[in-house]
Amino acid sequence: MMRFSPPTVLLAAAVLLMAGLATVQSQTQLTPDTFKGFISVASGRFVDEDCAEYPVIGFNGWELMESAAGVANFSMVGDLDAVEYTFSQAAKDGQTTVRIFAHGINSTLPLQPSAGVYDERAFAGLDSVLDTAAQYGVRLIMTMSDYWLSVDSFNNYVDWADLQDNPDAFFWDQRAMTLFKNHMNAMANRRNTVNGLLYKDDPTILAWDLMNEVRCDCFPATLEIAAATPACQPQCADNVTNWVNEMATYLHTIDPNHMVTVGEEGYWAVYDYRKQYNPGNGWAQITGQNFSAQHSPASIDFAAIHFWPDLWEINQSTTFDVDAWFTQHQQNAQQLGKPLILEEFGKNVTLGNGSSNALEASIQSQRAPVFQMIYGLLSSSLSSGGPLRGVMFWQWGMSPDNSDSNNIEVAAHDVDYVSIVVPAATSALTMSKQQSPIAGCAQKSGPVLAGNSTVSGVQAAG
Repeated sequence: MMRFSPPTVLLAAAVLLMAGLATVQSQTQLTPDTFKGFISVASGRFVDEDCAEYPVIGFNGWELMESAAGVANFSMVGDLDAVEYTFSQAAKDGQTTVRIFAHGINSTLPLQPSAGVYDERAFAGLDSVLDTAAQYGVRLIMTMSDYWLSVDSFNNYVDWADLQDNPDAFFWDQRAMTLFKNHMNAMANRRNTVNGLLYKDDPTILAWDLMNEVRCDCFPATLEIAAATPACQPQCADNVTNWVNEMATYLHTIDPNHMVTVGEEGYWAVYDYRKQYNPGNGWAQITGQNFSAQHSPASIDFAAIHFWPDLWEINQSTTFDVDAWFTQHQQNAQQLGKPLILEEFGKNVTLGNGSSNALEASIQSQRAPVFQMIYGLLSSSLSSGGPLRGVMFWQWGMSPDNSDSNNIEVAAHDVDYVSIVVPAATSALTMSKQQSPIAGCAQKSGPVLAGNSTVSGVQAAG
């Protein structure tokens, strides 16, 4: 079993956070005017068009499109639909940013059921999510695709490009790359049916993730390097790096207004000396990810990582060095000259008796220490000018009474959300006001206009 204990340095940061927030009594209400225009990067900080620092603090809400389209397991929370509940609560609690899967999560509602063909129900749901977020002043990080899923994923592009015999050819095959570029074009040039904005002209979008947890077709089920397949070759990381740069560069040409990042966990490849800070006994270095190289292109605006202590070392006896994971990524991001976001992190709460309901006591003893560590680290970096400029937990419980089978959802009434997350957001927003405007930032206004783009073979599904 994975053994996890917050290291001394991070626990100290957590203590400082909780001490500093003890006097914070009020919540910070976001409004559409809290931050102006598009968010960009200046002097290693996220800034709005008036050069006010924008703290990226929030959560992941991966079923929002489905909820807006009426196909999720839940659609109402009291008198509010689940989407409006999510963004109204986020605004009330100072959560500036929500990361969403801007595509389907299962076969119930794929956005792109076949190559270049789009389901209008799904797109309309996404339109509604964007418009509702805008009404509450919340920004969105939107994933273009996903590696793991059965729809709108890496696997679909492999099938559409007839690459089943060599899935990793996705990263260099011209057919696959054209299909992916066509999809990015369709997303950037989508006209919202609710507010009439093209997605590329909508400041509600904070940034695009190219693909959630992109990797080569190599992930040993046993998480042991001995189980590696022939696909697990060091050169695959180079192919992923080239793909990242080409896709991000192209996306910037059709959508010059929004930031772009990779969307990966942040492992280092076998030839990077930092591989020693990866989780596990070697599997992470052969996934095809290489944090430093894949975040170094100018087309990538900021660095982002994930943190999954329960998943990364299942059935292993080693203790993952959490301190080194965060310290090394911050140092690496500093070297790259880019801000860093922890865009996904979560901690399962288990009761040991098969129950699917997480008791408050279990949340407090198992998950709260991890949240204290993470938000303490953020507070320390924000106050000291460090590279870590945002964190986003996985995942939001859209219904206050909803909890998934892994007890990983965080509800608005959970003790760690109330006592750690909300005060941390208030503190981050306060610090951003104190530190604004950011030196070296040039004020700007309005969207940058991109040339009209033609998407090859894009159709609407009925």
